[in-house]
Amino acid sequence: MTLALSLTLAGLALTAPQEPTAAESGASPFGEVAMPTLARGDLAAWRAYLLPTESEAAFEALPWRATFADGLRAADEAGLPLLLWVMNGHPLGCT
Repeated sequence: MTLALSLTLAGLALTAPQEPTAAESGASPFGEVAMPTLARGDLAAWRAYLLPTESEAAFEALPWRATFADGLRAADEAGLPLLLWVMNGHPLGCT
């Protein structure tokens, strides 16, 4: 184990320094990239593109409850089922 470690360290010390890659130097590997500009004329188009549509924001019309107990009570009174979504971790899988 000691021999392998010292050979590895010796091998690292004997290698020649390499040039930094484009990502390390901050340069774009694709060359110069033209950044889009935002002008007053296209602000309305960008706003319409970025804001959710009415169907995408339909969940906001649901009568959300502050606690699970409040939801259970309201579902029982209305005779409706209640969806309980339980998960562990980040919703995008970034854990």
